[in-house]
Amino acid sequence: WGLVGLCTTHHLGHHLHHMGLHSIAHTPIMNVLGNPWISATIGITALLGPGRKILVEGALALLRGSPNMNSLVGLGAVASFLISAASLTFPSLGWDAPFFEEPVMLLAFIL
Repeated sequence: WGLVGLCTTHHLGHHLHHMGLHSIAHTPIMNVLGNPWISATIGITALLGPGRKILVEGALALLRGSPNMNSLVGLGAVASFLISAASLTFPSLGWDAPFFEEPVMLLAFIL
């Protein structure tokens, strides 16, 4: 739940910025959480930590030809992380895809 709290705080920063509360949206903690490398670290921690069992079970079910809900969640979580990682690693692609929080939130809904 700690990872979810961090991601929720980061999303709150977007909402505060949108409401014009820039002094709150740009506090030191919000700036740290807004760093894409920090978001990537949180995302990979969620995937390899608490989400690992779900990802493995989903992949095995998919390979057996009998996908289940874990397969769907795993595909969504891994796809959003990989797109974000490609966007961050290769800025020349021109993708603005900061979706590192989505795997964390998706896994949190089912854990």
